[in-house]
Amino acid sequence: MRIQTSPKQANQKTAPFFTRRQLAMRWAVSVQTLKRREKAGILPVFKLGRDVKYRPEDIERIEQQAEVRR
Repeated sequence: MRIQTSPKQANQKTAPFFTRRQLAMRWAVSVQTLKRREKAGILPVFKLGRDVKYRPEDIERIEQQAEVRR
């Protein structure tokens, strides 16, 4: 049996996550910098087993806050 969802619902469930490497490239910082920010509690992290991921909504919120401070 297959459950049908609308395209809008499907997009909400499959939000991509950023990897450390992707986020480091996006922000032009090192992976070590991201690790320090995680440890300090500045950067929210989502761990899936051994993988570390970042939620797009968290990253966008941080970027918006950074723009306001400038």
